[in-house]
Amino acid sequence: MFPNKLFPGDLVEIEKASFILCCARQNVSHDWIGRALDCPFLFGLVVSEGNKSFIKVMYDDEWMMTDRKEKIMYKVYLQGKIILLDERCFGDKL
Repeated sequence: MFPNKLFPGDLVEIEKASFILCCARQNVSHDWIGRALDCPFLFGLVVSEGNKSFIKVMYDDEWMMTDRKEKIMYKVYLQGKIILLDERCFGDKL
C-alpha cells in the first residue's frame, strides 16, 4: 500500500509491473501501454482524489472461489491519457 496520501497535482513514479496488471483489467490500448513502457522512467500526474473500488478476485485451489478486494483508485494523467491506476502502481512521490 502506498505510504502517503495522494492529492490532485502530485507527481508520482509508476511501478511498471503493477501498471501492466492494472491496465490489463481496463480497456486501454496495447500500443499505448507499449509506448509508455518504452520510457526509461514512467511518471504520472494525479488528477483526482482516491476513490474506493472493489475488484473481484478469483482463487483457483481445490475449488473456485471469488472474493471482493478493496482498492483505492486514482485518475492519473500519463503519456497524454487519463487512466485509472490503483495505489499499488505508485512508487515514489516527487
